[in-house]
Amino acid sequence: MKKFLGGLAALMLLMGCGGPDATWVHPTKDGQGFLQDRDNCNRRLDASAAGYNDRFAECMNQRGWVLESH
Repeated sequence: MKKFLGGLAALMLLMGCGGPDATWVHPTKDGQGFLQDRDNCNRRLDASAAGYNDRFAECMNQRGWVLESH
């Protein structure tokens, strides 16, 4: 019984790991629309420049995407 409960606890712990902390959502676009907008933003921005994540988020927000935390 102890092995079963220990295994169940370990499984539940592992299931909660590895998932995304946040997801980009859009009221009308699907995954394909996300990929197009993401690629468009990546082409416009220099990934090696400072503040890339903030500028990427701003670019995606301009296209209607919102980053939702989980």
